[in-house]
Amino acid sequence: MTSQLNGRERDHFYPLLCKRDGAFCQLCQKTESEVSILQIHEIKYERPLRIENMKLLCPSCNRIDALSKENIDSTNASAEHKKNLIKEPYFRQWIIGKMYENNYHYALDEIIDSGAYVVGVSTETIKRYLHPLCSTEGPFSKPIAWADGNLHIFVKGREPSYDPHPKL
Repeated sequence: MTSQLNGRERDHFYPLLCKRDGAFCQLCQKTESEVSILQIHEIKYERPLRIENMKLLCPSCNRIDALSKENIDSTNASAEHKKNLIKEPYFRQWIIGKMYENNYHYALDEIIDSGAYVVGVSTETIKRYLHPLCSTEGPFSKPIAWADGNLHIFVKGREPSYDPHPKL
């Protein structure tokens, strides 16, 4: 659903969201230059406005019926499934931000532990959320052993081109 923000509210929140999350769609990762404009999607429709209830989406993703609060509330899905319809996009938004903050990679254990804490779900749920993100079609690599001895996930195309564990 398109945001119900007026121009002044959009002008206030848009740069804050770009700074927090980056100027790209939080679902398909299209950039502002690819779609000409990103829309503010209100995850929760309430006043006063809170940036925690907003994310940037391209016009196509913002029209996805499944993201409509009314559709989530009216679906015949279980309470757990309804919770995941809300929590998984939060996790995707969070992990994309962390990847870009940390030079396009992040330690797998830290993603699982911190993601579970930030989003408010179990570590097993975070592992389920990660699975499609690290698939052939997903935006992230399969976990790769890194020089610090931990497994890291990289943004595809940003994987290291050298062996982090050179043979001596």
